[in-house]
Amino acid sequence: MRIELDGTTPLLNEWQRMHWRERKRCMESLAWRLAAARPPASGPVQSCVILIERRTRSGPRPDWDGLYGALKPILDCLVMPTRRNPHGLGVIADDSPDVVRWLGVIPGRGPTSTVIDILPAGDLRAVMERVVQAVERGTEMGDTR
Repeated sequence: MRIELDGTTPLLNEWQRMHWRERKRCMESLAWRLAAARPPASGPVQSCVILIERRTRSGPRPDWDGLYGALKPILDCLVMPTRRNPHGLGVIADDSPDVVRWLGVIPGRGPTSTVIDILPAGDLRAVMERVVQAVERGTEMGDTR
């Protein structure tokens, strides 16, 4: 399953410094955008690998802890809804390692966007092909780091 969104989520430092009301608005907006962009599903995925490509046009590339911190709002919207997390869409059963066997993020260059690939946990070859494609796209756009 592939979900493509315009824009990106806040990096860890931005997220931590947000007022709780602003965070709530950010989560509501993200949940609506994800709900509109996701393909129909038969139920929550029970075992998967998630690869997220976070693309930006310019500027310095974020560090790894900032990138992984930016995944929290996405994962919170992908899981089942709960009383504490009403923004969950039920795409994946949980965001624990029991369900999400591997979680990867790739910083890319291009129009500001976020591409979320949710793949079956046993399909490691497909995951590695997506990683290679994303890294090659970044290199093609002049980003050799």
